[in-house]
Amino acid sequence: LDAMLGLCETAQCRRQYLLGYFGEQSEPCGTLPVRQLCDNCLAPPAVFDGTEAARKLLSCIYRCEKHSGYAFGSQHIIDVLRGKRTEKVVERGHEAVSTFGIGADMDESQWRAVLRQLATLRLIAIDHDHWNVLRLTDASREVLTGARSLTLRQAASTRPGDRRRRKTTSKY
Repeated sequence: LDAMLGLCETAQCRRQYLLGYFGEQSEPCGTLPVRQLCDNCLAPPAVFDGTEAARKLLSCIYRCEKHSGYAFGSQHIIDVLRGKRTEKVVERGHEAVSTFGIGADMDESQWRAVLRQLATLRLIAIDHDHWNVLRLTDASREVLTGARSLTLRQAASTRPGDRRRRKTTSKY
């Protein structure tokens, strides 16, 4: 499921991503005739410099685990980033970690989109054998140290007035 979401949310060439998933190296399909281009190469999606957001999220995962001695799932990490004083956050003492509240500028759906993209890029591993907790990977270090920058797909807006509502007709 994570791989499928990654394919849907990638800002990269979908052909290159799909072949890479199966272990094949490929150039972006931009080198192919126009009729064979993926949608991302034909009309690139809106992107942003996601380096700072990624560093915040990776740092929060690291600090929460270091503070408690064990890892946490995505909802808890997002709550800490957004500065939400949930029962679990307070119980674990995570309102005292330096990353508490540093991500209040983004809403929950934006953080989830960043998290999914970092998982797709293999900068975060989801430990399915241990309650789906988040783990840093060896590649995470490059982002945390500033050696790697990231361009991420901009999440679709989820504010109430931003989406057009479908009109439904009823027979009754």
